[in-house]
Amino acid sequence: MPDRRRKANKKSNDSNFSYAIDSGNPFYEGKNTSSISNTKINWNTETDYKLLQEIAEKTPYGAILTDIFASDVLENWFDITDKDCAMDDNLDQIVQSFSEDNNLQQLFHNTIYWERVVGWSGIVDFDVLLNLDNNLLKGIVPKSRFFVIHRNNCKIIYDNETLLPKIYRTNYTSKGTKTVQIDIPAEYVYHFSSKTMNDEYEGESILKRVMFEILYLYSLERTSDKTYTRYGSGFPTFKADKDAKANADFITATNSMIDRMDQVNGVVLPPGYDIDFKGASGKEIDPTKYYDIYISALSGGVSISKNKLIGMDEGLQAADIQQKNYSKTLRGYQKLFDNLIRNFIIGVGVIADGQWKITWNDPAVSRKEQLENDLLQLQVEQLRQQVEIAQ
Repeated sequence: MPDRRRKANKKSNDSNFSYAIDSGNPFYEGKNTSSISNTKINWNTETDYKLLQEIAEKTPYGAILTDIFASDVLENWFDITDKDCAMDDNLDQIVQSFSEDNNLQQLFHNTIYWERVVGWSGIVDFDVLLNLDNNLLKGIVPKSRFFVIHRNNCKIIYDNETLLPKIYRTNYTSKGTKTVQIDIPAEYVYHFSSKTMNDEYEGESILKRVMFEILYLYSLERTSDKTYTRYGSGFPTFKADKDAKANADFITATNSMIDRMDQVNGVVLPPGYDIDFKGASGKEIDPTKYYDIYISALSGGVSISKNKLIGMDEGLQAADIQQKNYSKTLRGYQKLFDNLIRNFIIGVGVIADGQWKITWNDPAVSRKEQLENDLLQLQVEQLRQQVEIAQ
């Protein structure tokens, strides 16, 4: 039997460190967003996990790794099959009906999302809590039967002897906006954490390892438009031939026109004058090289291709390969999520334990296969129309 005790919380260089952020951290309140070169991150505090939450909510790459990833994992859902992967229609119908009645797809989506953001999440059955001797819950009207807890809204209290989770302490807000603090015994929490190398229960956020790459990219996006406009697309430069003279009136007129470049559609120049646009070095800036280094690091840190991260396919064959690799990543995560789903289905009494298994549908059909399927459907439809005309 593996040792399931929580490792002692020892201080390490990783738990309290500082990073130099030349481009600035746009999410820290009270900080100068242009430069915070000595931002200290202590991963034992709430503030820094709130930062990860903001990264997931406010940056496109954070959304791809959390919200969009969760949608991709669950997109084609799962079936309940026997041990040989043959469909068990009876059990599957029971589970799918329960899923629809309780919106399990959204519940599981939130569970995956928060696990990706802060390292762990869990599902709680409010009906079970009502059966406990807890006077605090009297009169509370739940928003739904099941709800998700996570590091940013819940604290795990560990048993001093076993070092296992004993209590999950969280604040619960009812439909009537009444908020109470509730202590949930650990045995009533369906806990999920996919990255447990350093801590079996606290886990690790997928955003933590690539946090500064995302922040650098975010900072680049916020500043590149101004930089590219100023230095890349160029300044208007007026030229006069040898017979033309730039008198004071013309200089005043051109300066006024430059100030209104975003408001005018064109300008009429006197004879002998021309206009050109030049950057600071006489050529346009290519911003891609500034992004590429951080996108490459981000891609390697999360095992997702660069083109997938930026939403670009380089040809049908490349897109097919990327989709298959991404599908492998999704399937690997689904296997980790299987245990929570099984325990949840059994624990809430949907179906009993037995010789059944969770079989995920293909997480993603390759682009090539999709095009082939679309072409086949088109050919079938054309053939059907021809038969109708012939009749």
